[in-house]
Amino acid sequence: MSQPTSLFDFDGTLTRHDSLLRFVIFTSGYGALFWHLPQLAWIMVSWKMGIHNAKQSKERILALFYYGWTRERINEAGTASVPEHLRLYIKYRRKVGRR
Repeated sequence: MSQPTSLFDFDGTLTRHDSLLRFVIFTSGYGALFWHLPQLAWIMVSWKMGIHNAKQSKERILALFYYGWTRERINEAGTASVPEHLRLYIKYRRKVGRR
């Protein structure tokens, strides 16, 4: 029997939007997002100023929220987030129509 595969799309290559923020909210909640807002702001400013590139910035964001998480826990969170992500995507597609 084959193993299920989890696929994460944090940079918008598979969907029309960047799903990192949705994943962070799903796994950590709005409270953690607001708690880390000053650090997130600095990461975004340093990216815009060219201090860090996009890949480094996303790695810093992932480390900020998921430091200490095991690979299994991250995979489980990713698998659990798929139905919610798809629900929002389908709702969006119905709202704007097919493209």
